[in-house]
Amino acid sequence: VDTLRGASAGTLLVAAAYACALVEDLVAAGLARERVVGSVPVAQAAALRRHLAERLEVEPRELAATVLGVPPHALLAPQSAAVLGGAPVAARDPSALRQALAAVSRRAPGPVALAAAAARVVHALDGARASVLPIVACLDGEYGHRGVALAVPARLRAGRIESIMDVPLEPVERIALENATQRRHRA
Repeated sequence: VDTLRGASAGTLLVAAAYACALVEDLVAAGLARERVVGSVPVAQAAALRRHLAERLEVEPRELAATVLGVPPHALLAPQSAAVLGGAPVAARDPSALRQALAAVSRRAPGPVALAAAAARVVHALDGARASVLPIVACLDGEYGHRGVALAVPARLRAGRIESIMDVPLEPVERIALENATQRRHRA
């Protein structure tokens, strides 16, 4: 991090793999939180959609799903954000989301998935229109946290995080997010 202290405020760093601690360190070192983005949740959300698609016997592009939490292993997938054709995935298969998330959480994304995720984030940041992607971002009050980096959905545009999106969480999902955050900070 010391080597990055001289980086300009406009520097964009796309981190991957175990990004939460790195994102927090970079923001603490003075980089603007809007300019520090972890890309691993993009890879994990894609893997989640792929696992869901296999279970539901549909194409992954027909599904919408996102991840929150501490990548790569302490993730949750909000049921409200997992939909197939506009209908909740849970209505079609109540255990599909839980099983797909378990499969995704068992292993960290490989280098090809991480590179594709980083490319997707860079493309979104370069776009004229906002893109919403799950990324690792340092929170500033969102989801009840400050100075903590978590995987959250965010609007990306013009080389920065435009805003963090609030996904409605069931009480059990909110508790899971809190537990993942606390476990990471105790480690």
